[in-house]
Amino acid sequence: MMKAAAPAATAVLVVMAMMVGSAQAACPPQFPLDCASYVLDSSSVPGKICCIEVQNNFQLVKPTASLKSYCEAIKGVKLYNGPLTGTELSLALGLPQKCQLSDQYKKGQKCNGTIMPGGS
Repeated sequence: MMKAAAPAATAVLVVMAMMVGSAQAACPPQFPLDCASYVLDSSSVPGKICCIEVQNNFQLVKPTASLKSYCEAIKGVKLYNGPLTGTELSLALGLPQKCQLSDQYKKGQKCNGTIMPGGS
């Protein structure tokens, strides 16, 4: 008859397996928290840090840049009443242009079926 593994050893193996599995999974793109007040409060101008995060987090650094990860981040925003819609969605979609990054991504890209403003 075989002895059962000690509970502590079993726990270590489970934790290790979880760590290995999570290391392989990529995190989805995240909408910059510093941009929340602009989108949710309909501020007239996004903050400087918000714009820097949009540019850096989504690698909007050349005229051929894709807005795919930015769009995925917008889709990932969940409010208490659901995803971004209406004015909030429009503000989020227009954020790269409002941050004067239009010359740093391709024109005519779509997000949620809507053409993103700006681009070159």
